[in-house]
Amino acid sequence: MSKSKIISLSSGEVEYDIVRSGRRTIALAVKQSGTLIIRAPWYVPAQVLVGFARSKESWIIRQRKRIKEAGAKRNNLTYTEGDLLPYLGQNLVLHLQEGNRCKAMMNENSIIISCPVPGDTEKVKALVDGWYLGEAKKNLIPRTTQLSEFFNGAGLKPSSIGVRKMKSRWGTCRTNGRIMLNTELIKKRQELIDAVIIHELCHLKHPNHGKEFYALLENLMPEYKVLRKELRYI
Repeated sequence: MSKSKIISLSSGEVEYDIVRSGRRTIALAVKQSGTLIIRAPWYVPAQVLVGFARSKESWIIRQRKRIKEAGAKRNNLTYTEGDLLPYLGQNLVLHLQEGNRCKAMMNENSIIISCPVPGDTEKVKALVDGWYLGEAKKNLIPRTTQLSEFFNGAGLKPSSIGVRKMKSRWGTCRTNGRIMLNTELIKKRQELIDAVIIHELCHLKHPNHGKEFYALLENLMPEYKVLRKELRYI
């Protein structure tokens, strides 16, 4: 990746990076930081890429705004009594109670956090994050195995499956066949979780995002194009 550069838009200056590869088309993406990523073939001149980006100014501004709003929404959590915590597409109410041992558990429509000092928001956050990680392992890994077996005829069997927190990706598929899923997925409804899992499973057969990859993906999940609009931001 080249050194970051600046492009001036009507909304202000935007940092951008050009990422070149053997791809055939130009594509734009906006990172969580707000940096614009221009993905392009090796042979396209930089000035052409900048011109292309300028022609998509309204799209870039719109994406940066959405990312900013999504970040502000996440930061609204105070980890105090009554907070709403997303889980599998629904909201659970956070309840705090004093206890000798630190623990987190789900009870009907709530998450109950027990610890010696329930007013310690940093401790509450750590317990909530730990609970999310446990739920992600308990739900995402078995579901990936289940979908892999369901699409057995397509030869989509990962070498291993894991979960961890990621800043800018819902999942990854490594060249050794290991699929890694973002713990943040546990907050989404099942249909969106399945969309990410199937996306990564398809990478076992097609490691890039070429036509064959999308043909397989849309064959296995025809509604993927609609669902991915909800998955653009973490």
